[in-house]
Amino acid sequence: MHGKYQTVMPRWGWPFVLFTGLLTALIVAPQSSGDDWSSLWIGGILAKGGQWTEVYSIHPTDFSATGSALWEQLRAAETTASVAHPFVHNPGVALVMAAVTSVTTFTISLFVLTFISGACVPLMVALSYYFWAEKTIELKILVPATLLVWASEGMRVALHLGQTSPVIFTVCFAAFALARTRPIVSAGLLAAAAFVKLTPLLVIVGFLLARSYRRAGLYAALASGGVFALSVLALPRANAEWFNALGEYGSKQLVSTINSALGSLVHAPVRGNAVVGAVDPFPGYRLLAAAVVAFVLGAFILTCNRIGRVPEKQLVVLSLLGPMLVANILWIHYSVALVLPLIGIVMTGFAAGERRLTIFAVVGGFILLMPYQFRFDEIYNPTTVALYLLWLSTVTVVACSTKMASLTTILEEKSPGASRSRRVTV
Repeated sequence: MHGKYQTVMPRWGWPFVLFTGLLTALIVAPQSSGDDWSSLWIGGILAKGGQWTEVYSIHPTDFSATGSALWEQLRAAETTASVAHPFVHNPGVALVMAAVTSVTTFTISLFVLTFISGACVPLMVALSYYFWAEKTIELKILVPATLLVWASEGMRVALHLGQTSPVIFTVCFAAFALARTRPIVSAGLLAAAAFVKLTPLLVIVGFLLARSYRRAGLYAALASGGVFALSVLALPRANAEWFNALGEYGSKQLVSTINSALGSLVHAPVRGNAVVGAVDPFPGYRLLAAAVVAFVLGAFILTCNRIGRVPEKQLVVLSLLGPMLVANILWIHYSVALVLPLIGIVMTGFAAGERRLTIFAVVGGFILLMPYQFRFDEIYNPTTVALYLLWLSTVTVVACSTKMASLTTILEEKSPGASRSRRVTV
């Protein structure tokens, strides 16, 4: 569907979104452990009582545990979760959760979260398609692609744990898709994502570096900066506790078989008995991380030189995915973020006749579907290792591909008479 006014969703797309969300909630919510959602829930309860030291109570050697008897009491009394993981978000998120805990129950809130996360699956696909192609996805593509993403292991884990990552990545994808045509809406979405997670802050930097995305990036930077300043002024003690927690674990490597980060893989042999061990980095590890960053940046700079310009879409995608290559945390459920680049890669492969890109995307899809089996006593998990290699190779392809930089032009040439959208509606 080409034309002056483009929509992110095709006809019947929104009913399909609602259907996917409801079906997911009915099937998954009754079986969800809600372990990760319990951390936000209990954090909200504690914030409501002003117990900020307890909010950021984290076990000194096991990042998966709080080391607080009060957390365990609240987990048993207020949630259905089997484990209460630490609260790591900013105090503002804790206050939002405090309000949520005042108006509903843990079970109902988990059902709603599962519904929203399920609804995000077709949205992720449609937004990714629109971002790369600048046109509306067809329903015949949306439905099977949604099923594949829904069946991916990262999505399964996220739904089972009650994770917010599908929602956060969907909001980021929407910010990408709308940045050039609806910069204010895009900025609001990006600022909202940055309010909950730290990674989108780096996306704001990517937006500021890309000319077509700069306006949205500037608005997002102002909004995020204003909210942060207000939070620090209004909640100095709470933010001090949060900064202390971030500083303590930012200096460690968080090692686990469910963490596919580079540091987790490199330091796997010294994890110890913790589910998520916090260990001091090896000498020379930061040089390895720097080498990974230099490799990706070098590849992207060479691509810019080859095509004579900065491929802005690839730049903003790299601002989201690139930092995760050297982040301390790359949980398995974060792999749903790879939907965005893989859709772009497979579209480029088909449109440009690049068989290698198509094969890469297909192999990447199979890796995302690989079942994960958690075994505490193992040093390396095959799925975890495969996911990091997929992250690294996907980011490299995005950084190197000259065809992806011309994808919109290639698609327009294949559709004579089609005009590029000047405005997007949702």
